[in-house]
Amino acid sequence: HLVAHHMFDDDAGIADLPSAEADRRARRFLARHGVARALALAEVRRFDRSARTDRLPEPGDPVLRDAEAFRDALRRARDAPTTIRQLAIGGAELQELGLRPGRAHGEVLRELLALVVDDPALNEPARLRTLAAERVAARAG
Repeated sequence: HLVAHHMFDDDAGIADLPSAEADRRARRFLARHGVARALALAEVRRFDRSARTDRLPEPGDPVLRDAEAFRDALRRARDAPTTIRQLAIGGAELQELGLRPGRAHGEVLRELLALVVDDPALNEPARLRTLAAERVAARAG
């Protein structure tokens, strides 16, 4: 996984972003790779950046600026909800809203997860039920 995914650009310019945007970018990365792999990829990125110099850079060196800022954003976001299992509602609530079990469950849950990854404050049962109800109604209409 590390070799296959080590060429990412999610960290590009992240040191210059507001922390809310950096954290959103980090949550999206965590959602794609999982916490352990994302943190390992961030370390690979730091090593890769270090290897591009003729000397071993110290922490805080400009060559490591984005890589370190990205690693820090990942660490801040590591406990944020980034998987369907971490959503405050699940399939049972979708059934209560009238959505029959099947492919649509996964589609709605993935849509809800994308919203929660972008804004973790949405991961509350009442808010997610409202958002899910809108999606269930759109599928029925």
